[in-house]
Amino acid sequence: MNKKLLFIFLCIPVIILFSNVMYSVVSHVKRELYKKTQYCIAQNHFRKYETICFTERDLAEAEWKEVNEFSLHGASYDIIKISMVNGEKYFLCYIDKKDIIINSLLSFSKKFAFKKNT
Repeated sequence: MNKKLLFIFLCIPVIILFSNVMYSVVSHVKRELYKKTQYCIAQNHFRKYETICFTERDLAEAEWKEVNEFSLHGASYDIIKISMVNGEKYFLCYIDKKDIIINSLLSFSKKFAFKKNT
C-alpha cells in the first residue's frame, strides 16, 4: 500500500510539469494558427466550402471573442467581409474548425497549469 502512495505522490509533480508544458505549447500553436488564418483571410486564400454567410439577425446569439471573431452554436468563425445588400448587413465568415480543437485543448490544459508569479 505504501508503494502505491509513493508512486502517486511522485507522479503528481510529473503531471503538473506536463500540464504546464502542454499549456505553453498549445498557446504557441494557437498564436501561430491565428496568424496564418489572418494572413489567408487578408489574401483571400480560402475555399468556398470553408465559408458561410450570416445576417445580422443570425449573429444575435453569437459569443464574440474579438472584433472579427465569434462562436455560434459550438463553432468558431472569423469575419472575412461585411457587405450591405438592400439595407441588410451580411457577414461572410471563415469556418475556423482548428480553433475549436485548440480552444478545447487550451481550456483543458489551463485547468491543470500553474501560473508563475512574476
